[in-house]
Amino acid sequence: MAYFRAHSKVETEVEIKANVEDIFHICSGRKAHLAPKLCPEIVHKVDLHEGDWETHGSIKVWTFVAGKVKHK
Repeated sequence: MAYFRAHSKVETEVEIKANVEDIFHICSGRKAHLAPKLCPEIVHKVDLHEGDWETHGSIKVWTFVAGKVKHK
């Protein structure tokens, strides 16, 4: 099975009500699974694909919204 790897840069601003330590651990990957609880309208889920939540180089799959869609 072939895997597609995409490298890109995504930037956004999100207002999150959480302590600084949790934000650091979410961004560093250790507590990435908490991101959907802090901003569910943007981050829908974070799954662990390979490795574990704390090891550098582990693969986490983020499902998120990168824009707004207007419905008519």
